[in-house]
Amino acid sequence: MRKPEQGDSAERLPAVAPGRREVTVNSEVEKLIDRLENLINSGRRVPLSTMVMVDEQEFLDAIDQLRVAYPEEIRQARRVSQERDRMLAQAQTEADKIIQQAQKRSEELLGENEQVVAAEAKAEEVRQAAEARANELRQWADHYVLQALSGLDDELSRLLAQIRRGRALIDRPHDDAEVEEELDPRQGRAGA
Repeated sequence: MRKPEQGDSAERLPAVAPGRREVTVNSEVEKLIDRLENLINSGRRVPLSTMVMVDEQEFLDAIDQLRVAYPEEIRQARRVSQERDRMLAQAQTEADKIIQQAQKRSEELLGENEQVVAAEAKAEEVRQAAEARANELRQWADHYVLQALSGLDDELSRLLAQIRRGRALIDRPHDDAEVEEELDPRQGRAGA
């Protein structure tokens, strides 16, 4: 993504539309990721290995809840995209209205012989201002959506990486004798 150069209109635009909240990541997904991380961190270590034993049902329940919450992130991205489309349509409507007013005013002024040149110049100025405003609104909307989608993309990538690490921990082969001995060390000695 290129940085806006000095004089770019994106520099002057706020990151968030006036009166609107900045796009935030779904806190439910964050809570579930924290829960999975806590399960791994609080799990029992398997001696002489990097493996951790966790409560499988609790881990799978958290993953199921994450699958339910994850689509909310996608709905949020869709809402951002729809908001961008709405803003672009509004900007285009505003530009069309200004241009239409400028043309109407220009036609009125053309009727007056003494002010023909001034009217054309003014109409062109208004038209250019309207087009500049529409372009500025489009750039702002694109900038806003790009920031929001970039944040969602980063967060979804992070969440997916955490899920894969958790699944890898569960999918590792377990040595039953080591697991039994860790669960009840006295039983392992008695059998020997």
